[in-house]
Amino acid sequence: MTRVILDYPFGRGSLFLRLFFSSCILVFYFYLAFQTAEELFHLGFISSFAGYFLFSFLFRRWKLRKAFKEVLKRGEYKEVRRGGFYELAYYSLLFFTPFFLFTFLDPVFAFGCLMGLSSGLGLSDLIFYLYVRNLEEEFKVNLRAFVESSEKRGYYIWGLMAE
Repeated sequence: MTRVILDYPFGRGSLFLRLFFSSCILVFYFYLAFQTAEELFHLGFISSFAGYFLFSFLFRRWKLRKAFKEVLKRGEYKEVRRGGFYELAYYSLLFFTPFFLFTFLDPVFAFGCLMGLSSGLGLSDLIFYLYVRNLEEEFKVNLRAFVESSEKRGYYIWGLMAE
């Protein structure tokens, strides 16, 4: 089986791009915030920013703690994931769902939510990246993610290992 080894949670270049785009959205938010007195815009931004940041960081931290225990015990952690069409459909749904807010909510509130989600993701990524680096330093390990093919059709194995 071929194993593809990746930086965990992502490389510095990827972190830089995520922070750059999130910062651009944040600057644009502050520009709009000083141009409008629309309270729904601010409410949408603040609630979605805080909610998504907390949910995203805490969920990834919970998943990492579970995997990290296995890595320390056995040297690696593996989980079987569904690939192919189902994974494409899942990530497409995650990407397009926030845009459906415009059909159900006030457009100003929905725009604030969309901007909050986008910038909350960048901050969550930064904090999680720093959390992982802190864990690596504390336990004197270097975490790497890996992907390999599975015996089961339509699935693949994602894992975490210590170097």
